[in-house]
Amino acid sequence: MGGLQRPPPDLLLSGRYPMATDIATRYGDLDLNGHVNNVAMAAIFQEARAWFFSALGLHWPPGGQRPMVASVQIDYLAEAFHPAPIRMNIGVSEIGRSSWTVAALAVQGSRACALCRAALVCTEDRRPAAMEAHLREAFESRRLLPA
Repeated sequence: MGGLQRPPPDLLLSGRYPMATDIATRYGDLDLNGHVNNVAMAAIFQEARAWFFSALGLHWPPGGQRPMVASVQIDYLAEAFHPAPIRMNIGVSEIGRSSWTVAALAVQGSRACALCRAALVCTEDRRPAAMEAHLREAFESRRLLPA
């Protein structure tokens, strides 16, 4: 039986990520152990992706192409605590014909807390669709920087 694999070390370098924002933690994010729980961390990553798309000027009008999350992988690296904010370093790690992967590294203080890789698929009429040129350009402009 295979064990868990460590995340790629090059994704743990905050300097590779072209964009960053701070996301506030909330008291309600805490679990019985006093740290931000895993469900709250998943929501913080979702908030970071929403910020990322907005910062790129991307909007998803009804009837047009829309993203659908195909998979999310979160590696929990260290505990995160309230009330300190979490610095979300974010960028695009892969781009395909109809899909792309957003990588985000959560850092609190000087420690990496978690790494998230979310694969999204471009859809139209609820079916995968080739990515429009303006989306591809936006994602290409925010690719992870070389290690």
